[in-house]
Parts: sequence; C-alpha cells; structure tokens
Amino acid sequence: MMKGDSARTAPLWFCLYLNRLPIEIFERSALIQTDQNDDLVTENDRDKRDVSAKSSFDGIQAAPRLKPLDTTGQPIAIVGQHHIIMSNAIAAQSGIEPGMLTTHAYGMNESIHCIAQDTEQERQTLNQLAQWMYDFTPHVCILSNDSILLEVASCLKLFDGLDTLKTHIENRLFQLGYSAKIGISTTGLAAQVAAKNELPLHTIGSPISQLQHLSIHQLALQPADTDKLKKVGVATLGELVALPRAALRKRLGQTATAHLERMIGERVDPHAWITPDIKFESSLFFTDNITSQKALLFPVKRLIQELTLFLTTRQLWTDSFTLTLSYRSKKQADVQVNLAQPDNDETLFLRLFQTRLERGLSSKETDQVSLKAHYFYPADPDNRSLFDQTLLDSNAWARRDLKEHPTQDQSNKHSGSRASNITKEPAKVSKEANNLISLLRSKLGDHACYGLSIEDDHRPEKSWKKTTQTRANASQRGTIPKRPNHRAQKGSDLLPSAMRPFFLLPQPRRLSRQYIPTEHPSFRYLRGPERISFGWWEGIEEDRDYYVYQYQNRSIYWIFYRPLNHRWYIHGVFA
Repeated sequence: MMKGDSARTAPLWFCLYLNRLPIEIFERSALIQTDQNDDLVTENDRDKRDVSAKSSFDGIQAAPRLKPLDTTGQPIAIVGQHHIIMSNAIAAQSGIEPGMLTTHAYGMNESIHCIAQDTEQERQTLNQLAQWMYDFTPHVCILSNDSILLEVASCLKLFDGLDTLKTHIENRLFQLGYSAKIGISTTGLAAQVAAKNELPLHTIGSPISQLQHLSIHQLALQPADTDKLKKVGVATLGELVALPRAALRKRLGQTATAHLERMIGERVDPHAWITPDIKFESSLFFTDNITSQKALLFPVKRLIQELTLFLTTRQLWTDSFTLTLSYRSKKQADVQVNLAQPDNDETLFLRLFQTRLERGLSSKETDQVSLKAHYFYPADPDNRSLFDQTLLDSNAWARRDLKEHPTQDQSNKHSGSRASNITKEPAKVSKEANNLISLLRSKLGDHACYGLSIEDDHRPEKSWKKTTQTRANASQRGTIPKRPNHRAQKGSDLLPSAMRPFFLLPQPRRLSRQYIPTEHPSFRYLRGPERISFGWWEGIEEDRDYYVYQYQNRSIYWIFYRPLNHRWYIHGVFA
C-alpha cells in the first residue's frame, strides 16, 4: 500500500501526463479484443454490465478488455514542419527518432505513414478524456495541452486507497486506447512534474522533499529562466528554494517566482474545474482507407463498446446515435440509428448498424469514423412492457365471454394462450418487441414505422393520430430527464372505462338492411350500448350508440346505431 492511503484533509493530486496522445489518437484504431471469438455480447454479459453500473469502478471491470497489436502493425509517425515529432514502437525499431527530417525517415523506412499533427483533435480528445475522469472524482481540470489533473483526496475511501484508484484510472485509459504517466503530489504543478519525470509513486510528501533532487531543467520552467539560474550555479530545486525570495523574484521576475511558489505549495493555485458534459463523442482514424462496408463493422463495434461503457458507468440509456463516415475531414455519410425505446445493448446497436449497411449505404473511401450520442435517459433495468397491462385487460372481457360460450373456431383458444404467455414475462416481451421495432425502422426507414397518440376528439375515427418518434422527455441535448412512471395501477384503475377495437375503419361503413344486427340471426349481442355524442360545439350535433356483436361465432365487430337516420354502421373489428 502506498504511503498516504489513510484519510487526509489536505488535497492530493493525480496528474495524468498523456505524452503519447498525438500518436495514440491513431494507434488506438489498431486495438483488438482479447477474445476475438466473442463477436457479440451475450444476454448474460449485458445483465452483468447492468449490475456493475451500481458503481463507476465496477463498471470498469465489466467493460471489454482490449490489447494492442504487436509488431504486425504499420509504422506511424507524427510530423510537424517536416520533422518527426514522435513515432510508434514499430517505426522506432527502424531507427526513426523525434527531430528527424521526414525525408530522412522515408529513407530509413519507406513504408512509414507520416501524419500531420492535429492539435485541434488533440484538444478535443483531451477534453473527452477529462470527462471520462469525472467518473472517479468531481474535481478534474485540464492543466495543459497534455495533462489532466485530478484531486483525489475525497475519493480514496471509495476506491480503497491510492493503489486501487491508480489501477482503475490506468484500466480506463487502456480500455479507451490511451496511456499516461501518473504523478502524485500535494500540489497540482508538483504532480505534473512528478508525472513527467516518472517519480516513484510511494514517495508522497511535501513538494520540496519530493522534488528537491530534480534538475532545474525538469521543473517546466521557461528556457530563459533556466539559463539565468544555471549562470548563478543553481542546478536543482533544492538549491533554488534555498535562495531568498526577494532575490529570486528580482532575478526571475514575478511570473516565474509565482509559478515556483504554486509548485511547492507556498501560493494558492486556483484551478478551473470542468463540468460534466452529458454527451458522447468518439472517433477512430485510419492510416489505410476503408473502402468496403464489411471492413467498417470492426471499428464501429469498437466505438459502440465505448458508448455502452459510457452508458453503463453513468447508469444511462440512449434512444439514438449517429455514425459519421469521413474522408480527409470531409463528411461522406451520416448513419442515424434510432431505437424504439432507450436501451444499452451492444449487440442490438451493432445489429442496427449492420441493417443500415444492408440498405446500400455508400461508404466510399473512409479514413475516419465518428460516433455521437446526445440524448439520454435514466437506466431502467426493469424494462417495462411494450404491451401495457391495461391494454391486455381491455380485451379480457371478450376472451372470458368466448370461454363461457365456446365457438367452432378453436383459434381463439390459442390466441388466449398466447396472450397469457405475454403476461408471464412482460419485461422480456417488451425487450423483444422494442428490438423488433428498432430493426424494422432500421431496415425500412424511420417513416415506415409509427406510433399512435390520442387526439382531443370524441369521434373514434378522429380520436387518434399517427406519430413518429419524439423526445418529449429529452427535448434538450445533453440533459437527463426523469423517466416517467408507466407502471400499471392496481385495483379498479386497471379496468378501462370503454372498450375499443384494435382495427378501426378510416370512416364508418353503413350496413345494408339485410345485415341489421338486431334482426339477423347470425349476429350475437355481446355488449352495449355506449353512447358517444359529439359535434355540438361545431353545430353538427350527432349521437351514436355503439354495440359489440359477434358474427357467425367468429369475428367480433364494433357497430353503432345512428338515431338521426335510424341506420346501422360498422366501425371496427376486435382482435
């Protein structure tokens, strides 16, 4: 156990020094799963991941493990102003070093892939990683263009000490395809110096005692200030802090002296904490262009795994995400995936994307794939049923009536049996039904499937309308609304006030006189009348008396009598 694992009141800082960030943005695209035979997440794995969401660090252990490719990959180098900035291990084996001219690098290894440094992408990635670190502590800030600072004193008990917390942070970075040198100290700047110089983590004390043997070149001072100190014989931090502050301030100036005082804890060092940004954005870049749809599946699966990890650790679900295919920073295609209900199912997400590919999506040449999700809902592990219990009970009277009066058509018995099975496992039925709707929408298009909503009109043919998917409970991007309570009520609330057929004619059809239900022997009365009055507010008042009749011991119809003209009409058919 590291020194300092006991409860402490003073701040304790972790600094993540991401010195390999420019190249790992591209290298992480070559990560592969430890178990390549596990192409899809099983139902048990998904259940375990939902359980692990009870705590953020449990979610890390449940996430898919990844490992980098060995020496079978391509040599990669990041370049700027025609010089090598950094290279991966494969390129380094060829003798390619930072500072080398790109022309010289090509001469040493003609297969090397040189990529121009993208500082904007590095900034975005650093911000995204800082958001991931928010899972461990609420105090996170970006210290520079390559470092993230975490204040961890308040969360040591939760993670059972520094060793465990450090392991979880390293695992999280590893899962995302990144690495960092970690430094620990009692001030943020000292932690950054410790990280950059890879100081042992067990030597936590005052910044002076921890860093006193470091050279002044290792203290992140400006080169001009380092030269001034070198001229007066100052070589280490210990010698530097021994100088009188007035003389030091006169020689180095106020800015450099203040930096030193913040490092050793003699001056307050304010930090701009990040705020949690409830959105998911991640990208993969490729050194070799992707030209086939099949080749897209693996990187997309890689991004979907990150999305499900994001959802699991935050106990969220999403109902949509967008995959963007780009080539040389120009968008080639957007793939919008919409779900019937919010979910966190890696297998389903990937299957929906595959279905969209089967519709003939043109990927062209692709060197970047991005995944974005901005709409979220609180996770609902109970997974309420799509077939509302009230809806099932609304037709129970028909099943009971047919049971009491058996007919020649025995299919009604099988229908009742199927309905009974639905009520046994409503959560499973809901999951399967929602997945089916999502697949249909992905296969046929979002406009091919629609829902129904109630209209404020008494006329049955005008009391509903078609609706497309809406986000009434997540109208703003990056918000987490409260999930509405859809639980069925108990007791008399389960009994509907009026019965409605599942199939309704667009307009009522008048029955000929030979089919008047009160006179025809093949009609059997089941229920009614139910009077519906409407139109009085529009000056076209009308009354309808609705009845339920069964015809020839088979189909059950919704029929009404219109007193105004003494005629009968058929309006619907019960399932």
